[in-house]
Amino acid sequence: MLVLAVIATTLIVYGGDSASTTATVGRRRHGAWSPHHGRASHGSAAASRDGDDADAAGADGIVEPHRRPTSSPEPTPTPAVDPRTVVYSVTGTKQVFDVVSIIYTDAQGLPQTDFNVSLPWSKTIVLNPGVQTKSVIATSLAGRLNCAITTADGQMVAASTNNTIIATCAR
Repeated sequence: MLVLAVIATTLIVYGGDSASTTATVGRRRHGAWSPHHGRASHGSAAASRDGDDADAAGADGIVEPHRRPTSSPEPTPTPAVDPRTVVYSVTGTKQVFDVVSIIYTDAQGLPQTDFNVSLPWSKTIVLNPGVQTKSVIATSLAGRLNCAITTADGQMVAASTNNTIIATCAR
């Protein structure tokens, strides 16, 4: 068994794949430097070797590439903010062996819990039509917590800045 392992290792290390790897080079990009186009003698055909370049050597023998005009990209329109979007956030301090748990209202209006989270914590929820309850409750064993509920456009819905082990925000 050991002999087979040694033979296999030797084949992999020394025998291996003897095929060589070559790079595929596409057509020369317009205005890019190449050994054929870097410098050309005045009047030589090297200035337009591929036929798709209209580069020409100047009086000093340097090939000047043609520049294509660039247009600025169209700005992307910002998507409309859904008015049912809320952002729950919890900030504060978390001690080394502290456990911070957060209970928040999800899109269906049901409570969800995130255990042992890092601070600051935030979650963006798009409430289903008809769901009116917005709430976030954070608990800690030793930390000092604050919470906030804002709309997607930044308007404050509820906030608690008491720096206590329990922070409650509801609307």
